[in-house]
Amino acid sequence: MYKALAEAIEKEISNLDTEKVKIKIVQKGVGTISENDVKTVAGSEEPIIIGFHVNVDGSVPQLALRYGAIVKTFDIIYKITEWLQEEITRRTPRVETEEVTGQAEILKVFSKNKNKQVIGGRVTKGVLKIKSIVKIIRREHEIGRGKILELQRQKLAADEVIEGNEFGTMIDSKIEIARGDVIESFILVQK
Repeated sequence: MYKALAEAIEKEISNLDTEKVKIKIVQKGVGTISENDVKTVAGSEEPIIIGFHVNVDGSVPQLALRYGAIVKTFDIIYKITEWLQEEITRRTPRVETEEVTGQAEILKVFSKNKNKQVIGGRVTKGVLKIKSIVKIIRREHEIGRGKILELQRQKLAADEVIEGNEFGTMIDSKIEIARGDVIESFILVQK
């Protein structure tokens, strides 16, 4: 009976593997979780010891803490799966990507004072918003970045300018923006 139960739990756990996180079962057995179980996984990265309908020796929590192991016991198999899914989500490495929200062509440069430049342009894709970080693109290559400090449409202050509209803006950037450059606003998305 114990062997069948251990196999059922192992099967459930193996179904949780993802592309970025692989679960490796180091040891399985029957009985109380002991100091020896903790020492067995001590060299693993962020080890977890799972018990099902078992007790934990009194010295195990302290030893587990010293080795950075998590000891968790359950009475219901699907609770193991739920908890492990949460752990996998928490441990899955996040990748930060840039998602373009707007693009504009620079039509005129009005003035430059230190790092602040007043320019005019037309939104060619999406939307430009005030306080957005923008890439400055020249001949299809990013040459620097800046931040939209002010935005105007038809000489009135605006929070955003949508595709097809002309605008004036003040951008804070160390890179000198020129006519014909493209600015591209983006947001950082974690996946």
